[in-house]
Amino acid sequence: MICSSSGSFGHSLCLGKSDLVTVQSRTATIADAAATAIVNTINSEEDIDKVITRFKKYGEIEGLIIIKNKKIGLWGNCNWFSLSRETISSMINIVFRFF
Repeated sequence: MICSSSGSFGHSLCLGKSDLVTVQSRTATIADAAATAIVNTINSEEDIDKVITRFKKYGEIEGLIIIKNKKIGLWGNCNWFSLSRETISSMINIVFRFF
């Protein structure tokens, strides 16, 4: 299961400033909770590596994508990581043009 959350667009109240966080987990509830927790802890590009180090310790989390500005943090063994960073970045740029 995957879940995404954002601190820069959408209608939900958010305490962080990440552009996008996507979490893969065995269950939707863990993915949702982790995505919300992670998005609330990202305020700058420098936070990405620290947050990945912190959250990859949880066995329930199988993979992470964290995007803030032009920095993308990837971790895990997920089939959606077969895309290159450049492809993911291009896709994100297309999406953000609509917001």
